[in-house]
Amino acid sequence: PSKPVLLISDRSFRFEKYVQAIRATLGQGHTALVLVPEIALASHMEASLRESFPDELRVLHSSMTAVERRKVTEFLNDQSKPGVILGTRVSLFLPYRNLGLVVVDEEQDPNYKQSDPAPRYNGRDLAIVLASIHKADVILGSPCPSLESLYNAWNGKFTLESSHAPRVTAEIIDIAAERRKRGMDGRFSYKLISEIQKTEGPVAIVRGWEPQEELRQSIDKLFPGKDIDLLTPYEAQTRPKAYGLAAFLQADSIFPREDFRSDEKAIQAITRIAVCAKKTVVQTLKSEHPVYKALSSGEGIHEALMAERKAFSLPPYSRLISVKDSNILRLGATIRKLGLNTSISKPNPSQILVSIGRDSNFNAEKQRGAAAISDADAEFQRSGHPTVDVDPL
Repeated sequence: PSKPVLLISDRSFRFEKYVQAIRATLGQGHTALVLVPEIALASHMEASLRESFPDELRVLHSSMTAVERRKVTEFLNDQSKPGVILGTRVSLFLPYRNLGLVVVDEEQDPNYKQSDPAPRYNGRDLAIVLASIHKADVILGSPCPSLESLYNAWNGKFTLESSHAPRVTAEIIDIAAERRKRGMDGRFSYKLISEIQKTEGPVAIVRGWEPQEELRQSIDKLFPGKDIDLLTPYEAQTRPKAYGLAAFLQADSIFPREDFRSDEKAIQAITRIAVCAKKTVVQTLKSEHPVYKALSSGEGIHEALMAERKAFSLPPYSRLISVKDSNILRLGATIRKLGLNTSISKPNPSQILVSIGRDSNFNAEKQRGAAAISDADAEFQRSGHPTVDVDPL
């Protein structure tokens, strides 16, 4: 098999590439696995794949019954013909025998990460491991990839293919400035009202903290007869429908958490919604934020984010290990065993974050960290165990 392919493109082009690769895989007598990050996206992908592979397609996700899951397993055990398995990360654990292709759609989606309970793994990374075991090809598809995958592509571990890549731009409206000049009607700026009124076709309005009933009343009053979908960010991202306009009433709600991944998550969330619209308008209280500046200018933000991560030795230039422990004494023992030379931060009294740089000492430091956690745990065997999570979200 060749190196994993990172395919950066819009949804329609990605789907065409998936279908071509699946057909080639089936023609060679192998099974193909298509992963999606959540059940809501599985239904959309199923409808599209069913047209091309009506007899070969089988679907698996956590909402299915035990009987339905068993039928998928029986289908895989029947080696008379290859098939296409579409599923969420739970489908990684099926008994594959002749796997030839693994497709990970929306590879940047945080829902691929199993954070709780154990085992804590990233479905995207596990898919690559599964493919390597079966010597299968891998396609990672996304309109706005994760920095980890970009890092691997820039360093030659993945093959980068950027065709029909969406160039997302947005008109940024400063809510604070509009309020100062009395340019707001409730939650809507006059600029946004004008854009919605002149838009042909359906409009998606993405709300944040605003009450749904209040917004619906405003929409009925301001835009009578308009085809408008009022959506949460989650609903907007899981509903691949074409819109004339996508409008964010207060985009700051997309990344309320202040962590080093917030900018990356925000640009990915906006991109997934904006690629389905002819135009995007973003209302915000933080118009000077780098994400909004990048959206306004149309310039790529990934290089800037990557440079920032490198300067502070953050993933993907390092690996983070979260150790949570209600036993403060055991957590203290873990810190002592890790040693003074280890890069450790302490978000709260019951958690530490250990950073391991991606250099020549990476494997040795990883083993030393694992040994330190294990040794500290052995000293307090009767008081539970620490929770270890590699690359936590």
